Amino acid sequence: MLSALLRTLSSLVTAYALLVFVRVMITWFPSAQYSKAGQFLSNLCDPFLNLFRRIRFLRFGNLDFSPALAIGVLALASSFLQRLANGQRISIGMILSALVSICWSLAHSLLQIFVLILVIRLIVTFIDSLNSSPFFSSLDNFLSPMLYGITKKFAPNRFIKYQTTLIIGIAACVVIIFAGNILFGIICGGLSALPI
Repeated sequence: MLSALLRTLSSLVTAYALLVFVRVMITWFPSAQYSKAGQFLSNLCDPFLNLFRRIRFLRFGNLDFSPALAIGVLALASSFLQRLANGQRISIGMILSALVSICWSLAHSLLQIFVLILVIRLIVTFIDSLNSSPFFSSLDNFLSPMLYGITKKFAPNRFIKYQTTLIIGIAACVVIIFAGNILFGIICGGLSALPI
């Protein structure tokens, strides 16, 4: 009886996570957001999402990563309920492993978005008509200090073209993602194996 109840709760949490995901996606389409279905999803999901929107470090300008954390928490809750339903023991190590995994997933997502932005910017450097637009000038003002900071680690006291700094930035992020996947996989595995 308890097992069936826990499985049902896990399924409900998973379904709610899907609704939250759909709610986040429709914010990209104003006509869908203000439809009746969009308003229904807003009333259902926004109170939960607002708990995470208060976390300031999840916002970078117009980018808001609080929904990713909210969905991660729901996935974590569903996983715990499913484990309990299957009679598995929940340990502190498993909880710590899940929390570390959520943090790395968020950082991983940020790095992937940053790589995408760098790749787009690199492509645009080859298109003269777009390269001088105000949007890309603002983006360059944001990116340049980070990119030149990274590049100076590899080539101190040398002038490096902007395209080269973009390539080095992309490569550095890809290496960080790859190394992070390995490192956090080991950390999460070690935490999961803790006997407590």
